Amino acid sequence: MKTQNDLVSVIVPVYNVEKYIHRCLDSILSQTYKNLEILLIDDGSTDKSGKICDEYAKKDKRIKVIHQKNQGVSVARNNGLKKTNGGWIAFVDSDDYIESEYVEILLNNAEEKNADVVQCEQKIFNERSEVALCGNRLSIAMDGLKACEKMLYQDTITSALWGKLIRKSLFSGVSFKKDIIHEDLDVLYFILKKAEKVYYTSDPLYCYNERERSLIRKNFSERTLDVLDVMDGIIKDSARNKLLHEAAISRKVNADFYVLRQLPKDGYEDLRNQLQSEIKQHRKELLHNPEVRKKTIVALRLSYFGMPIVKLLFKVGKSTSVVRRVN
Repeated sequence: MKTQNDLVSVIVPVYNVEKYIHRCLDSILSQTYKNLEILLIDDGSTDKSGKICDEYAKKDKRIKVIHQKNQGVSVARNNGLKKTNGGWIAFVDSDDYIESEYVEILLNNAEEKNADVVQCEQKIFNERSEVALCGNRLSIAMDGLKACEKMLYQDTITSALWGKLIRKSLFSGVSFKKDIIHEDLDVLYFILKKAEKVYYTSDPLYCYNERERSLIRKNFSERTLDVLDVMDGIIKDSARNKLLHEAAISRKVNADFYVLRQLPKDGYEDLRNQLQSEIKQHRKELLHNPEVRKKTIVALRLSYFGMPIVKLLFKVGKSTSVVRRVN
């Protein structure tokens, strides 16, 4: 069967986004590729989001609404996956939107390149509706393991589920862990490992809403530490593949830096010492690894002078950066 004839399942977790949900759903309904099923998972919204979803479902028979008590985005995604009938899966965050040819272009790329996963480039916008393009890379095809390495090195392949079209069969035996953040990284690691071929297109088709209240950008909480658990699992799983393991170590050290920057000044001394020790343990090998991204290399070099210098670097970087790539 031609890929163009395949049903594409679009999963949209929804929680208190009445301000954004119209734009998101309108962008999905305006897709040039029409063979869609659209699953809206209302995660116990306390605003009008759930009602808005029901109203859209009355207008378009392709929309199915699932209302659940508030259990988090991981449970919402898992419940959405259980209800899908399509051969391809696309996740769209309910405060984002997609260009009209998003599905058609990704699906065509999947057919032409015989790919199991296709990722597009992203646009980033904020509350002032300013749009900025991310990246200027060339389109490229690679096998799944190479894509997995690139994701861990934070190079081209992002660790976000959105912005990708994924063959449904890759989700067999894979699910989102409940009550953690960085759940995308955990799931995508195992999906990309299973993929035979991955294609990245430089077409900027996914529009990401960079909101200040995004979970990833909140101040420190115990959930900040989730990324350490996720990476410990990936480190363990990748141990038998040298190249993948090296990439996993690089990402784990990045996670160490991330958590150290977030930790409050008081408390967590054992964890602080553990993470600093881990950075020192891998510093030399990473400094000689040409795949490690430049930002990490700078942080590693500055770490010889102590974490306060590294934290200052990232603070300055955040204040001067116009656009960040979501990895």
